[in-house]
Amino acid sequence: MGSAITKLGQGRESAEAGADNKNLKIKQEDDEPSVSESMAHVPATANTTDDVGSDEDIKVKQEDDLSDGKSTTHEPATTNTPDATVTDEVEATSEDHSLYVDTRLSYRQGSPLLPVYPVRTSYENVPKALDIKKDTTHLQNFCDILFEHKVSVLKLDIAHRVNKGTPIGKTTLTLCVQSEVSCSKKWESAIRALHAYISEHDLTLAIEIIDHRIFNGRFTIPILSYDPINAFLQKRKHGIVTILNDSGEEWTSLEFFYRGFGPTRKDCKATVLIGVPGPNKAVWWEDVLPKVQEKVGAKADVELCWRCAVKF
Repeated sequence: MGSAITKLGQGRESAEAGADNKNLKIKQEDDEPSVSESMAHVPATANTTDDVGSDEDIKVKQEDDLSDGKSTTHEPATTNTPDATVTDEVEATSEDHSLYVDTRLSYRQGSPLLPVYPVRTSYENVPKALDIKKDTTHLQNFCDILFEHKVSVLKLDIAHRVNKGTPIGKTTLTLCVQSEVSCSKKWESAIRALHAYISEHDLTLAIEIIDHRIFNGRFTIPILSYDPINAFLQKRKHGIVTILNDSGEEWTSLEFFYRGFGPTRKDCKATVLIGVPGPNKAVWWEDVLPKVQEKVGAKADVELCWRCAVKF
């Protein structure tokens, strides 16, 4: 199975997006966003547009860390720690919470509940027993399990996966499997089998299987002011704000972008991006997101991201 694992390139070259995006550039995760790429400091209720200039100035970011995971809060924040309230997070369907399989997203699944993007990856303080560069015993067994469940593996790593500001520790250590979404229907059974192996060997290890194209975050392209989809979304902005306020939960940003799996517009779809400091709360996934999706229909996707609040 060792031959089934190939190292993905860490960088992506600039891509051309046709006449509209002839100078398209990809920004990596640690790059600071330009003013044109974020509306984080525009009040959510303002009737503004995403006028980012000419198409020649468009830049693509492959990251979910727009504004570095921070934004001006809609209401005063009670904490700057992500997911501080866990009592009403998405609950496991099994009596054993450790057996819960996170299938909220078709392109990213795991166990237990995964942190919502943007997520940082750290290879520091990985125990020797799980360091795949020093000991391949578990690595080979992980690969065998994935092969048995017909899950393609483009890269396999063990690393800490956390939101920015969350300390790394035993509970953040994660088996990261970069796969292809074409076999995503096989992921859940593979996750359960991997969990059984991890439990049998008394390991502390979360599991994440993700579309290899977006391991570092989905691609983001600004929506220009003269794009027809911009007028469509702006007309529905007030209604979306009402839904967010009626939830009774704190939210920090509301933005409109093209988001997707590649660096061009044809790889992306118009998306309502909602930033919140506690994105794993069940109310967002079970109540708010479906209501916002109904508001915009099939013309746009709705996505939740982690954004802590900035106090002034």
